[in-house]
Amino acid sequence: MAAVLTADVGMPDTAAVAQEVDKGGAEVQKRFLSFLGAYGTMSAADTSTRSTSDDARAVYVEALNQLKDEERSTLAINFADVVDFDSVLAHEAIAAEDYRF
Repeated sequence: MAAVLTADVGMPDTAAVAQEVDKGGAEVQKRFLSFLGAYGTMSAADTSTRSTSDDARAVYVEALNQLKDEERSTLAINFADVVDFDSVLAHEAIAAEDYRF
């Protein structure tokens, strides 16, 4: 019978390791979720400067429902819609940090 050797490689206990919070990433996530929820349900009065139709404004909510139903994980977003909704989110977070997020 062969002997089994074990060694302690110094791996930390995962329960004891504190998880670092990315505050900037959490804020981007919060603002993006706000965009998805609010842009998909805005009334025509809220978007008087936009040229998109009521059907187009609801497309993200519908697309999210389809993602869930079809068990997919990729959602196409029109960057112009993000700019229109929250230019800080669009330019300072998404565009400037596109490789990060």
